[in-house]
Amino acid sequence: MPIGGSTVIEIFSTSQAHRETGVEFWNNLLGQTYQGLVVDPLDRRFRAELKRWSLDRMTLTWPQSTRARVSRMRVAQSSDNLVLHILHTGRCAVSLRGRTAHLAPGDMMLCAAQEAYEFDAPDDHQLLIVEFDRNLLAHQITDVDSHIARLVSGELASTRILRNFLLSLWREGANTLDGESSALYNDTILSLTAAALQANPSPAATGDDLPLARVKGIIEARLHDAALTPSSIAEQIGMPLRTLQLACAKRGITLSAYIIRRRLEKACELLVNSAGRSVTAIAFDVGFNDCAYFARRFHAAFGVSPSEYRTRH
Repeated sequence: MPIGGSTVIEIFSTSQAHRETGVEFWNNLLGQTYQGLVVDPLDRRFRAELKRWSLDRMTLTWPQSTRARVSRMRVAQSSDNLVLHILHTGRCAVSLRGRTAHLAPGDMMLCAAQEAYEFDAPDDHQLLIVEFDRNLLAHQITDVDSHIARLVSGELASTRILRNFLLSLWREGANTLDGESSALYNDTILSLTAAALQANPSPAATGDDLPLARVKGIIEARLHDAALTPSSIAEQIGMPLRTLQLACAKRGITLSAYIIRRRLEKACELLVNSAGRSVTAIAFDVGFNDCAYFARRFHAAFGVSPSEYRTRH
């Protein structure tokens, strides 16, 4: 299902499968997009959707599916491509080069397309994926190979900036982008990727502050997720809820209030910068599944309705 103008986004879903099963359809589609990739569902009723977009010298994909194990076999390729994965929602364990990394929402990892690797996703999940020629990144950084198979935390500002830029591109992807714009966005993705790969954790994100930095990173990555709660955060980082609440309280933070505040602040940003999206759509974008409740909380925080805020700014 192509959409857009000169820049085309294709959308595929297992619901389109007819003679094939959903798994067969999905594996055929994955094989056309990423050579050697095979999915092994962990649910009997497998469901998945893939958005695919060729942007100048890159291929962008946004897959989402129910629980699954995805394997990529070692293949001989004419091009030396790299594949950047950013976990958008869910959990994922990535096995590559003899080691396994556990990704939380917002975390990213760079893989080599010709090497074998495996993604084990025990939950419904979404990934933001960018594939490009290694030489493009080599113009930005000199030690590309040292960054392959290394987990890059979603807590880092540079990783969040890259992820948010990709999400913004997808949101605006239905609009026509001319060739010159596509090339600029291509270069921006490469520069942001290089910055994220080379970023060093802030000293403030070490020692006793590490759990709090981790919590804030998870919240930023999951603002859209209506299921984001203090309990789900505690489970994700493997800490008892009471222990997490006490750690936050020592720093003057109440998790529930902090989540609401960040959601409302993000809503303000989207109201101003995403004029084409309705207030209702923005409410869902920031994790509210009740529009009336969103409007009440927004008015209580800023003294105006979301629509009035958009008009004034």
